[in-house]
Amino acid sequence: MASTPHIMAIDIGQTSTALWLAAADLSRSAYREVSGFRHRIETAPDGSCPDLAEAVEGAVASLLADLDCAPARVKAVWCSATGTPPDLPQRLSRVLPRAEIRVISDSEAAYLGTLWRAPGLTLIGGTGTVAFGRNGERRAVVGGWGYLFGDVGGGWGLARAAIMAAIAAWEGRGPETELAARLLEHFAVDSFRTLAGKVYSGELSRSQLGRAAPLVIELAEGGDAVATAIVDDAAAEYAGYIRAGATRLGLGRAVHVGYAGGVLSRAPVLRAAVDRCVQRHGITVTRWVPGSSLTGAARCALDAAGVAMTDDVLTAVLDATAGLKTQATGA
Repeated sequence: MASTPHIMAIDIGQTSTALWLAAADLSRSAYREVSGFRHRIETAPDGSCPDLAEAVEGAVASLLADLDCAPARVKAVWCSATGTPPDLPQRLSRVLPRAEIRVISDSEAAYLGTLWRAPGLTLIGGTGTVAFGRNGERRAVVGGWGYLFGDVGGGWGLARAAIMAAIAAWEGRGPETELAARLLEHFAVDSFRTLAGKVYSGELSRSQLGRAAPLVIELAEGGDAVATAIVDDAAAEYAGYIRAGATRLGLGRAVHVGYAGGVLSRAPVLRAAVDRCVQRHGITVTRWVPGSSLTGAARCALDAAGVAMTDDVLTAVLDATAGLKTQATGA
């Protein structure tokens, strides 16, 4: 085992960072999860994320120890990233001196972790939202504008809309909804002013707020009209991604769609709403294909290490990495 080549996949999301070390024959693997990436305006003045870079470096060392794997045996490391600490590739090179180290966007990794190079479009719905598609040499990215200018259908967007609707109900200027009581319970606060204070003081982060997204989905599934309207707004964003991506890629009216991220992966009601929305515009999702950015990074690392990417291998990687990320809104 000690001489078997290994690969590593790293998925840096806004909520958490996942690391997976595996033998190239997939006979064994180990997993770690550390903190996620923060945008420049949320980090140090130079845009660095020292805590994340150090956490990743420490997790790599732990994974190597878990599998008793010498650093020189790691042949390829592929990182999927919402954002990357500037010094992370250099740090990884020092720890894994013989590894080919590549960084790609989380959206492209999610596409490769679902459709693997086949024509189609992949939606990511984690803390934020974005879509990536390919059709031959043509590529398209739709969305990915971050929490200030988009992300309606992500964990952050769903939670923000739910809190705004709950505040309106709480103050008597909006329709009644179970969201009001359930959100206060979820965040363990006595009022929405207390909740707002925790947000503005930095005590609650965007990713922590995003963990309320499953509550919105649950109430929508239960028939709460306000929660349902929020889910429909989220679905409209994803449907717009599909429509724009299909047009730009020349995919026609029948589209294979991959999906990744904690929100979309755990919300059949949301995917069904997306289906209905695109159908109103004459587009049919012919197949929904699950996967993740971590799966895509792992497939790319194996490919770079010389493993033949047969259908059996693609499926084995998906099976091995599916559900590893524990955060409900992981990107």
